[in-house]
Amino acid sequence: MVWGLGPYFAYGLTGTFTSTFNGQTTKIAAFDTNNGGYKRFDAGLALTIGYQLPNSLRIRLGYDLGLTNIESGPSGPDDDKAYNRALSLNVGYSLAKIISKFKKQ
Repeated sequence: MVWGLGPYFAYGLTGTFTSTFNGQTTKIAAFDTNNGGYKRFDAGLALTIGYQLPNSLRIRLGYDLGLTNIESGPSGPDDDKAYNRALSLNVGYSLAKIISKFKKQ
């Protein structure tokens, strides 16, 4: 059994989203803070729990809890707030076993 808890830091590189209001659709750059985009920087807590099977197969479940308000608008008590949340399932295989097979040849 493997588990972990620690901080994560993220920086948004690029992206777009589409907004439709009163029948008019607008495409907005995800990080254009002048036009309702999100802040690029995010930080929070990452939790992971997993298990490594005897055949070197690994299974992990993770959850990221964003603690930084990424909404670019004003930050008063009645203003919108947005936080990142992510749930992930990872399946992997240890490359060490594959590499050791090549070294034996």
